[in-house]
Amino acid sequence: MNSNKLKLIACISMLLDHAGILLFPEITWLRYVGRLAMPIFAFFIAEGCRHTKNKVRYFLQIFVLGIVCQAVYIVSDLINGGVTQIYLNVLFTLALAIPLCCIFLEIEMAKNKKTITRAFYIGLFVVYLLALAGFMYFCDNSVSLVGIKVHLDYGLAGILLCFFPVITKERTKRLALFSLGTFIYCLLMESSLPFIWLSLGAIPLVALYNGRLGSKKFKWWFYAFYPVHFAVLYVLNLIL
Repeated sequence: MNSNKLKLIACISMLLDHAGILLFPEITWLRYVGRLAMPIFAFFIAEGCRHTKNKVRYFLQIFVLGIVCQAVYIVSDLINGGVTQIYLNVLFTLALAIPLCCIFLEIEMAKNKKTITRAFYIGLFVVYLLALAGFMYFCDNSVSLVGIKVHLDYGLAGILLCFFPVITKERTKRLALFSLGTFIYCLLMESSLPFIWLSLGAIPLVALYNGRLGSKKFKWWFYAFYPVHFAVLYVLNLIL
């Protein structure tokens, strides 16, 4: 399968998951299917980091879309009585993974360059990891620090899930690392997210990936799907 087909599966999975949360909480199989989405999207974040030429623009596209979606959530909370917590949506998780992946790729490309260049990127990689750890510490202690709960969707586990597939471009090793990353992701998330081990079902789907992009005309459709499907489900939830 090409990337478009796999992303479509991930979008359908996410749609069913969120429909299960907002509209049909009694239908648990919707949440089961929903566990496939995050690993597939994480895999293609790694693919995007490796193959996208303008990595800064790639980061900004996802990060800015995350801000737009978050602004809508905050307005919704204000309408419904006030902001009691800030639940940073998954686009922030994916965006935060992009610098981690890209810095690693710079380390990889600096193998045959001056030692000082490689050392710089290794140092930057460590600093960014420490920054992520600091941000997660802030999220975990945000109530005592700023008086309001701040939560990053999927947390550090989601960021690391994006990182594992970028470690190598060799197909078999990449799938093995993605499988390992998905297992670690499930292990880290099992106490907080029901049915998380069903995320392992994404592994055989990713194994079918043929390395092809598919038509580029669907690129913006996939970007738009996240806010649009949430808006539709939110409206339906208000009506029903």
